[in-house]
Amino acid sequence: MMKKTQRLSLLAPLAAVLLLAFGVQAQAGAATTSAVVKAAQKRLAADYKGDYGSPPRSGPKPAKGKKIAIVPVTLGAPSIADQANAAKQAATLVGWKTTIFDGKASVSGFNEAIRAATAARVNAIFTIGIDCAPVQSALSEAKKAGIKIVASVGSDCDAAPLKKSKLFDATVGFNFGHVFAVTGRMRADWLIANAGDHAKILQFVQGDNPVIAPQVTATETSLKKYCPACSFVRSSFVTTDLGPGLANKVQSALLQNPTVNALAFPYDAVITLGAGAIQASGKRYQVMGGECVQANLELIRAGRVQNACVGTSTTWVGYASVDAINRVFHKVKTADPGIGFQLVDKTHNLPAKGKTYQGPVNFKAIYKKTWGLR
Repeated sequence: MMKKTQRLSLLAPLAAVLLLAFGVQAQAGAATTSAVVKAAQKRLAADYKGDYGSPPRSGPKPAKGKKIAIVPVTLGAPSIADQANAAKQAATLVGWKTTIFDGKASVSGFNEAIRAATAARVNAIFTIGIDCAPVQSALSEAKKAGIKIVASVGSDCDAAPLKKSKLFDATVGFNFGHVFAVTGRMRADWLIANAGDHAKILQFVQGDNPVIAPQVTATETSLKKYCPACSFVRSSFVTTDLGPGLANKVQSALLQNPTVNALAFPYDAVITLGAGAIQASGKRYQVMGGECVQANLELIRAGRVQNACVGTSTTWVGYASVDAINRVFHKVKTADPGIGFQLVDKTHNLPAKGKTYQGPVNFKAIYKKTWGLR
């Protein structure tokens, strides 16, 4: 009968072979895992640089003696208010009289604001975040009065569901197809690099906002492409949830998805409203925000609740709107404003404390030169 020590000695080479095989497999697996994160980190270099261009460096001089109205969807949203105030600042620089009529976040408010602007006999109305469909009648009245209509972040009346004639003389800002592809990839890159190659991500989506769903889908598309082992789930809210009650929505979503290690929000105000629920969870999530509102930049700086955002300069959009309106007045084609996007976190592109995100280009100086101002 074979002694125990002999049996063990015969098994030792087999154990060594098995150990070597499994060790090689484990190392290969680790290399694969590391490769996913390393690839994301490599892409982050371009994301931190951003994809900004330049404002137009030539164009018509400012039209004389004009009055314009600015109609934002609501002044209660920091990024919208910033854009409206920037447009007013730029219009004042070129010598135009400007009035802001707050849309007050309601269809009736939008229409009242546009009709008030028409009654004020302005030369142009600049809408921010308002689609043509719910204000078609009010805009038609403005057009009949000879008022030019320029819009930012809003669909014209030729878009679904109306599919009627266009009412906008020009639009300012972004090609949304490009926006979704770029920001979706940036968001995914940061989440993979910081939450890992098996990240479990909870994405919040505003169900009644047609712009938000494609943004969320674009992020998920990039996650599927670059991180096959990552997973994600959605939690929906609607406009009427925007308020103190949103914290309950966020809390419920976190309780229903206890294994997630990362959160992605469509825009920064949702994080601000849901901050209490995130903190109360007692967990440390990797949190991707929206457009880099000043208050949220301070959260990133402090390392609380939010860790990153994809910055775009709403101030730049405000200046671009005045350039577009001026070109409409002169009956010339509007120019690409060069507005882009840039990833921001605690160690990259974070503005000085108390400062808003402006982007990497001195767009104000360029516009002033284009307009012939000192």
